[in-house]
Amino acid sequence: MKELTALIEKAYRAYRIYPRGHEIPKHFLRQVWEKLKELFASRAEISFYIERNRILDEEGNIILEGEENEENFSWFLYKGGIKGVVITPQISLYELKDFFEAIGEVSDLDQDKYALLVALNKQNFEGISYEIAPEFIEDENVFIPETFEEFKKLKEKEPKSEPIEVDEKPVAKIEIPIIIESREVFKISYEEEQLLQEEIEKEREQNKLDKLLVYLIEILKESDLPNFNRIIDAIEELLLIEIKNKNLKRILSVFKNLKQLAASAGQLVWATEKIKRIEFLFRKISDSKLISGILEEDKLNNKEIQEFIAHLKPPVAIDILEIAAKTGKHARRNALLKGISKIEGLDINKITQYLKSNIERKDLLIAGIELLGMLSDESSTRFLESLKNMEDEDIRIALVKALFSLKGDISPFINDTSSKVRLTAY
Repeated sequence: MKELTALIEKAYRAYRIYPRGHEIPKHFLRQVWEKLKELFASRAEISFYIERNRILDEEGNIILEGEENEENFSWFLYKGGIKGVVITPQISLYELKDFFEAIGEVSDLDQDKYALLVALNKQNFEGISYEIAPEFIEDENVFIPETFEEFKKLKEKEPKSEPIEVDEKPVAKIEIPIIIESREVFKISYEEEQLLQEEIEKEREQNKLDKLLVYLIEILKESDLPNFNRIIDAIEELLLIEIKNKNLKRILSVFKNLKQLAASAGQLVWATEKIKRIEFLFRKISDSKLISGILEEDKLNNKEIQEFIAHLKPPVAIDILEIAAKTGKHARRNALLKGISKIEGLDINKITQYLKSNIERKDLLIAGIELLGMLSDESSTRFLESLKNMEDEDIRIALVKALFSLKGDISPFINDTSSKVRLTAY
């Protein structure tokens, strides 16, 4: 949720700064849309609540906080009378765009406090609903249309010069503000804009590469073996360049297309030889010295790191486990371990033997325990249960978590001498 609200705030600022049709707002819109799709895979709706300069989730946790000015998305909603927002899977990309564009129309809430409500009520949203703060419309002399139909009815009856009445309630005159596009009032630096433009350009290049790979895969299916090998050699060179540049998106695009090619073995000419060549390429890339720069780069996306590792070959697993053991950041460590757990053909016995040989190394053993807790395998459970008598408190806490995730027996830890271990077990 924090990632979502951070992306929403970036999109909000971009739509208020740039004119309609500009690439930068579109870029942030796509990011918000992708994050929404990801979240809806595990929840029925997304809701958050506005508290002055803060946004809270359903449980009251702060997920966005900023200063009390209109640069802050939560303050803008609060000042505009919005108390809460609910987004459901019914939302479409076009509706999301309309939402941000409606917000972008509102130039100054100091001049017209109802401008945001009016702008939103123009839209006929299906996947977005919002709650108006009761105290915001306590003034009985003001009527705020609550539905799109009410708004249309109001607009049909509204004279140009004076207020009218709807259902015997006075209606305040509605003024649609004119947005003056002036670079002097834009609150974004030249450097920030350049970085955004570079990111957009990278995305365009990524789209071009994706299209090229689709065509290339079709050519590879039908080509003879010498031409196939020449093209794979060229792809290998591309991969090595992108690994050096730490461009995970491009690397993953190539990996996915090669995997799809290997999966379509029945459609291939020289199928056996071609699949062997693809497998050899993946083994060559699965070199810890080659890929360590990517795995240790803090700025890279953890989900992409996990997906990258899952494509690698089993022999590199122990080297990645060593990197995970030395990684202080929990999210990156978890991504490394989850990636290992998804490697096809992972040799669990080799990992447990390696842990036994290095049993005195606490950091490695704890990382290994965490990894084995992700693997539903009898040998993993047996190895973990063999460690129950370890004296170190941190190791026993890791054991409780791992065995619990495997539905193993954690009863020996219920009466542990350490209160921390007992608390973890409970």
